[in-house]
Amino acid sequence: MNFGQYDYRFGIETILERRSSRFYNITIAQSGSLRMIRFDMLGFEGVIHLKNSSIVLFDYMHLQLLCLLWNSTPERILIIGLGAGILPKIFHYLSPRTLIHIKII
Repeated sequence: MNFGQYDYRFGIETILERRSSRFYNITIAQSGSLRMIRFDMLGFEGVIHLKNSSIVLFDYMHLQLLCLLWNSTPERILIIGLGAGILPKIFHYLSPRTLIHIKII
């Protein structure tokens, strides 16, 4: 899987942890400098670059950050789903006075 200049190789990844919850089988794995959390091996919930956790790896996150073009200092932001926690971290960095609500789904 390719994230711009970063590759995640499923065949040579290292499984760091596997757990079962009531709803999912959760896997945390690593390939190079990328760490991923997956549910039931069906895609992934989040990916983080270990050497620079501020790197935005998903196109949809780049698009979500565009909202700050219209309102650079929002009072509140609602994020549905935490993933790897990168998006709230970046919003906090860009707009530190904004109250960020996260709803886990």
